[in-house]
Amino acid sequence: MLDPDRRRRSSSGRILDALLWGAALGAASGAVLGGAIDGVGAGLGAVIGAALYAPAEVITSIRRGPAEPKPLWHRILSSTLLMALFGWLLGLIYGPDEPLLTGIISGTLVGLLGLRPGKAALGLLIGAVLGGVFQVLDSSLEPALIAAAVTLVYRVIAAIAYRGQQLVRVMAEEVPASELLYVVPFEGARGTSAPTTSSNSRRSAAAHSAATRPTSASSPRSTAPTARPSPPPACTR
Repeated sequence: MLDPDRRRRSSSGRILDALLWGAALGAASGAVLGGAIDGVGAGLGAVIGAALYAPAEVITSIRRGPAEPKPLWHRILSSTLLMALFGWLLGLIYGPDEPLLTGIISGTLVGLLGLRPGKAALGLLIGAVLGGVFQVLDSSLEPALIAAAVTLVYRVIAAIAYRGQQLVRVMAEEVPASELLYVVPFEGARGTSAPTTSSNSRRSAAAHSAATRPTSASSPRSTAPTARPSPPPACTR
C-alpha cells in the first residue's frame, strides 16, 4: 500500500504550479491592459504582468496554511487581473464603445461571485456608476481597463464594508459540527482517517446501532417458544 504522504503535492510541485499560473495570468492580463494603455503595448505589458504577478503568486502559495485564504491584497489583485481578461472578451463581442454596458456586466459578475445579496447589489451599483462616468469622460476607453477598474473599486469597498466577517462558511474549521450536512474524512497526522462529526453522522450512527442491536432471539432473555412433544399415535387393533 502506498504511503499516504505520497498522495500530497510536494512543496516543489506547489511552487511550480503557482509559478506557471502566476506567469500565465500575469502575462495575459498584462497584455490586454498594456494594449489598452497608450505607450505601453501588449508585449511590454505581458512582461511586466508576469514579472510582478508570478512572484506574488509563489510567495503567497508558500506562506498559505491549510484551509487558509490568501492575503486580501492578493485576492484583490487576482480578481482585478481576471476581470481585465473578462472585459477584453466583452470588447471582442460588442466593441470598445460601450463603457456603461461593460461596467454593469463586470460589476454584476463580481458582485454575484461574492455570494451575498448585498455584494451583488454593491457590484451592480459600482459598475453602473463607474460605467456612466467613463461613458461621459471617454467612451472609447478599452473594456479591459473598465472591468479592471470596476473590480478594483468594488473589492476595496466590499473589503471595508464586510471587514471582520467570514468569507463563506464552507470550511470545517469555521462551521459548528451541528451545521455540517456531510461527513468528509480528513487524513490525520499519522495517516489515520479522522471524519468530521455532524448531525447526519450522529443519525447514521444511531441507525447503525439500531441495525446491529441484538434481536430478541439472541438476547439472554429470549422467550422463544419451545417445541411441544407430539402426542403418541393412537393404538389400533
